[in-house]
Amino acid sequence: MATSQTWMEGFQTRARAALETALSRLDPEWAVLAELRIDGPSDDIAADYVAIHGAYGIALINASAASQNDPIQRLRDLLERQKFATLFPGNLPIVNLTVRPADAALVARRIDAAFAKAPRLTVRNPDWAAAVQDLLVPIDTEAANPAPAPAP
Repeated sequence: MATSQTWMEGFQTRARAALETALSRLDPEWAVLAELRIDGPSDDIAADYVAIHGAYGIALINASAASQNDPIQRLRDLLERQKFATLFPGNLPIVNLTVRPADAALVARRIDAAFAKAPRLTVRNPDWAAAVQDLLVPIDTEAANPAPAPAP
């Protein structure tokens, strides 16, 4: 069993590395985040990667189809709880794709194809993408406020 588990872990590591390499080659307008956890750090990973583009929308990308819950709906629920549509009205396309390791080099084409099938982005405020990034990567307030220097 240990050999099988070690082989599987190695395969998953190689699969993620191939996908990360392909994602790093996307147009610089894409912001890519890893290990989306919608309900905080203790939550299960909803998507291996999130790619956000101000002209297209949000792509949830997984190296395997292991997600138990609908990650698109979970992300939409989070955006609704945060009143996102009040600040950024319009349609925000969110697509979900699974990219096999053998297809990692084709991730840009797969993303394009997914958005071609989705309703178009109609959010007019260009700050929506930065707002989603800020929501998905909360600032650690303790890290942002370092301890004061000791008195001399």
